[in-house]
Amino acid sequence: MNRLPSLVLLAALSAIGACTSTAISSYEATMANQEADVPSSWQVSSQAAFEPQAWQTLFEDPLLSDYLTRAEQENLDLRQAEARVRQSEASLRQSRALLGPRLAADFSASGFADLSETSDTSDSGRVGLTAIWDPDIFGINRSTVRQAEARYRLQQADSERLRRIILAQTARAYFQIIEADLQLELAQENLSFIEETKRVSEARFDAGDIARSDLALAELEFENAVASLRNQEFAARSARRALSILVGEFGSDDFLVAETLPSAAAIGLHPVPADLLGARYDILASRAALSI
Repeated sequence: MNRLPSLVLLAALSAIGACTSTAISSYEATMANQEADVPSSWQVSSQAAFEPQAWQTLFEDPLLSDYLTRAEQENLDLRQAEARVRQSEASLRQSRALLGPRLAADFSASGFADLSETSDTSDSGRVGLTAIWDPDIFGINRSTVRQAEARYRLQQADSERLRRIILAQTARAYFQIIEADLQLELAQENLSFIEETKRVSEARFDAGDIARSDLALAELEFENAVASLRNQEFAARSARRALSILVGEFGSDDFLVAETLPSAAAIGLHPVPADLLGARYDILASRAALSI
């Protein structure tokens, strides 16, 4: 009969632990039910679909591939994101230590010396080793570990999402440089043509062949062409500055680019919607954030 209170207490503690575990896993169960409700046609993977693993393979341009590699290695925002991932990983390892036994050691020493004629001295030391283990009956430590794991997954997903954004911006800046250079070449050709037209108009005006209004119109077209050329020069410099920031070379504008826009590599069919959504790192980050 004396063992009855102990059995009752043990059963109560087990029930509390089971309730805690059930409450913590409710998010995973909810997500599993939602995924089960996805139409079956969305859950069938296409064997012909191909998702490139590296952005460097999306376009047949070695210069663009080099800039994408440099952006992936030198971009400061990506470096900060990777540092946050490492910090979250360290926090996760620290939280997992709560589940196992912990050892604590301490050492102390003391001494005494009598400076009188007897010169008595005494020394003493103490070494202690303590082992601590928390059974985590209420699941607090396990919950802490799960939160640390969710934060780690969140930082990983955010880092990958940022990486893809940076690489997309790098490719866009590269394309903008090519487009700006082509527009600049066209503006220079247009200015040369209009400058010659203006020269002919001045000669005809001096000969009395045209009126002042015709000469003024030619001069207006010339000034508009000059302004257009300056705007295109500014656009070309701005595109190069944007690329310099993305690849970690602030202020540099000495970038080689192709003369025409590169061709896209063959990437096959697009994945089915369920696979495509599952590969989006912003969605993965949102899921991880919900479980924190």
